[in-house]
Amino acid sequence: APNLLSAGLYLLALVTVSCVKAFVSANLRFELQKLGIRIKGSLISEMFSKVLNVNLACLKSFTVGQISNFASEDVSQISDTLYTLLNIWAVPLELIVLIFLLYQYIHLAFLASVGFCILITPVNLYVTGKLEKHEEILMKQRDLRLKMIHEVFSNIKTVKFFSWEENFISKLSALRNLELKELRTLAKFDAASFYMWTIAPLIITALTIGTYSLLGGSITVSEL
Repeated sequence: APNLLSAGLYLLALVTVSCVKAFVSANLRFELQKLGIRIKGSLISEMFSKVLNVNLACLKSFTVGQISNFASEDVSQISDTLYTLLNIWAVPLELIVLIFLLYQYIHLAFLASVGFCILITPVNLYVTGKLEKHEEILMKQRDLRLKMIHEVFSNIKTVKFFSWEENFISKLSALRNLELKELRTLAKFDAASFYMWTIAPLIITALTIGTYSLLGGSITVSEL
């Protein structure tokens, strides 16, 4: 009976902690989303206010595509950094606690997982660098396409008068195809990054348990 009562209390504590963690995490993300929306709205409002008030000489240094990208892509990236700021202190703290707990249970076998993390760091840096590179190329391709669209609509009477519709359609299609090519490349590297971070915990778990067993340790299902 005492063992059954202890097991019940442990189970109740586990469920309670899990529920509290889920509630706090969801509430934190909700508040971060609200803050991100406010920051995004403020930046877009300030940017368009600046565009309407700046003199034409300064405004000519920016294309319509660049201004559109500032409002759609760059502002979104700034608001999305709130999650990154959260991870700056949360991830190192979780790693320290995790390494401490692993050392308590499996001693030096945890070094196998640390070594694997160090080995995949260059791969992660390579994929991240490719993502940044192709995202920058994508922004440039989008700028060119939006700039041409603006020029076509600004001179639509001339385009119609000389029957240049097909010519400009082919040019816009070529620019769009280049943009789609970069999007496909970006999606491939994004999928590779997602796959790597999905499979890495499974490899780390198997590697840690295998190393612990090879060092003579024994582990049961209840301990897992």
